[in-house]
Amino acid sequence: MSATKLAFSSLPASVLVTPSFLVGREAEDLQERIANRVRERAQLLFQQSGGAPGNDEANWLQAEAEILHSNMEVRESVNGCR
Repeated sequence: MSATKLAFSSLPASVLVTPSFLVGREAEDLQERIANRVRERAQLLFQQSGGAPGNDEANWLQAEAEILHSNMEVRESVNGCR
């Protein structure tokens, strides 16, 4: 049995004062959407490099950095502790 996934969703302070937490299926959906965006960006980076092999990890890490640091802060916690 896997642990319940928990994700933190935040909007600008002027829009939302109290953070909302996503639990279970909502957290999993958010995680999947982020992974899809990273995958698409990594594929684009691969194509832009002319399809040169051997850069899979570098492309993935660059895509993650671009997606996760663009307009979003993602935090992961274990058992509700940080």
